[in-house]
Amino acid sequence: MSVAESPNRALEVRREKFNAIRTALNQAKGNLEMALPRHMTADRMLRIALSACSRQPKLLDCTPASIALALINASEVGLEPNGREAHLIPYRNNDNNTMEAQFQPDYKGLVQLAYRSGSVRSFHAAAVYERDFFEYKYGSQAFVSHKPCDEELAGALKYAYAIAELKEGGEKFVVLNRRQVMKRKASSKTRSQNTPWQTHEEAMWAKSAAKELCKWIPASSEMQRALQLDDESEGAGTTIDLDLPEAPPQPSSLDALADRLTEPLAKETPPDSPQQEGGAEVPAAEQEALAHAVADFAACGSREDVAYTVDVHSRGASPALSRRIGKLAVARELEIAGETAAPQRKSSGAKQGKLMDTEPNIGQ
Repeated sequence: MSVAESPNRALEVRREKFNAIRTALNQAKGNLEMALPRHMTADRMLRIALSACSRQPKLLDCTPASIALALINASEVGLEPNGREAHLIPYRNNDNNTMEAQFQPDYKGLVQLAYRSGSVRSFHAAAVYERDFFEYKYGSQAFVSHKPCDEELAGALKYAYAIAELKEGGEKFVVLNRRQVMKRKASSKTRSQNTPWQTHEEAMWAKSAAKELCKWIPASSEMQRALQLDDESEGAGTTIDLDLPEAPPQPSSLDALADRLTEPLAKETPPDSPQQEGGAEVPAAEQEALAHAVADFAACGSREDVAYTVDVHSRGASPALSRRIGKLAVARELEIAGETAAPQRKSSGAKQGKLMDTEPNIGQ
């Protein structure tokens, strides 16, 4: 094989894995539609799963059936595995020596479910360092007070807490000390040196407190199921090394464009009218071709891959379809440029001990 053919062959291998996963997801589409809440669509969930595979290529080594099952689990609780609300995590099943994907809700996803339950007015969780000012008291006149240290060297992590204000009145909070958090970390059966417990320790401390508090506030069936799935995923097996970002990925420009090109128009469009983009009708055959193109662009890891994919999907395409393929190509090239840029850590800012009406930004 020549040097020029090697990149194309590597892309073809990734595309073969993508096609196997896409087939399994399409076969599970009926189950997705039954499990999803009304505000979510199966087509969007399929694209999010394929985008997750493009961001984390090690997911391509997972069995397609496990990815489909993980996506069904995400649908049951109404969370998108987009790297913000929830994740698809690759694990090695030591019993049969295969890679399998597991659904794992993020801290921010748990907060979303707490708000959706309708019983929570505000929810806040944070980790506490040694040099922070922190006091709390259980029993009568219970309170928690946290003032983060402004200095760069704040010491080791010491506590984690979560506090919620209930709509029916009153507040509930939990505080975990280091021994309690380490006990939860030890219960995880992962053995990798690059798991969230190592790469996002502060966030995992806060998540531990948030999970504990969710057991003591009114919880929906979706919340209860999410907590169960999170416990199962943490004890799933041995996770492989994950290249997790310092901050959750931003919404995919490829997904956003795919939404505009392949999903129905606004409510004023009659349900039996053909979909349109830019004033031109989009035939059903082209809708299917666009869906395949979205998945193939998601598999691209370089601008050369994008150019090759454009060439493949533009052959014999109508002028209108070619224009839409071009738009998808530009969106994926912009994503690739952002993925290859050096990540920059954002300062988290001071996390106050008071109740917050908005979700705190503490990372994954």
